[in-house]
Amino acid sequence: MKRTAVVLSLLAVSTMFMVFGGSWAQNREDQKSDEEALRQGTSAYAEAFNQGDVDKIMSFFADDADFLDEAGNYYEGKEEIRERFESVLKDLKGYQLGLKPVKMRFFQSDVCVQDGEATLKSPDGDVEINRFVAVSVRKDGKWRIASVRDVVGESYPVPVSLEDRLKSLEWLVGDWVSNDADASVRLHAEWGPNKSSLNQTHFMKSGEKSELAVWQRIGWDPVNDRVKSWYHDSRGGYGEGIWLIDADRYIIDSTGVLPDGREASARFILKKIDDHQFQWESVGREVNGQPVTDVSVKFVREPKKNKESK
Repeated sequence: MKRTAVVLSLLAVSTMFMVFGGSWAQNREDQKSDEEALRQGTSAYAEAFNQGDVDKIMSFFADDADFLDEAGNYYEGKEEIRERFESVLKDLKGYQLGLKPVKMRFFQSDVCVQDGEATLKSPDGDVEINRFVAVSVRKDGKWRIASVRDVVGESYPVPVSLEDRLKSLEWLVGDWVSNDADASVRLHAEWGPNKSSLNQTHFMKSGEKSELAVWQRIGWDPVNDRVKSWYHDSRGGYGEGIWLIDADRYIIDSTGVLPDGREASARFILKKIDDHQFQWESVGREVNGQPVTDVSVKFVREPKKNKESK
């Protein structure tokens, strides 16, 4: 998206620090030291952006810095650049900026031109990358941003890891219990290999009936681009669910087959109360098209057991 690309290049600049002046007499060791200083400045700038600290961001710019975005908008001087940052940071609250220096070229001991990539990650996990060229100058021993130019071209998507796709479910990891009047349920949740799935095991006991175990794997469905779950139980039933995640509320539309072959469907609603308790509801339940009574159960987290206790 061009808006994001423009913002990225503006943000990225603030990481390179430069000055004109001096003669070209830099040896390799001095250059390594300057490259490291520029990289540290890059990290410091990204941290300031992620904290929304405009004053810190502007401390990286030279007083007479300028910026030209891909749309041809020109900003001259720290005041104009500050106004631009104050505006874009309001739109990008919750976004995370990452900066990657790709190539540095020193034309004088106090002048560096840097090609780089700026990565912007949204709260939803979407990632975009934009390229930029920045000129940094050193004055009074400190590197400052003198000029930046956005490189024209559409940003391109970056694959999001499975771990990031499922990160909003991380709070479920651990052991939970519900002691309802009609049944007791124990739930254990743990990450699968490489955090590619969240694996759950439910153990349910109701009256004199034998205990029912249900194994559920929650993962990412790349075809439908959403979270999906698959389950089977110890009596032969099985099914799947499509997840909709809305902040601390999880809606799962589930369809399955009971051990006797009847078809079942329901909407599960999981509401996070806090890190130690959640409410689980099953509504709109049907078996072979016939309605079944809704269910609501509260789970609480079991405290971690002390391995040293006897």
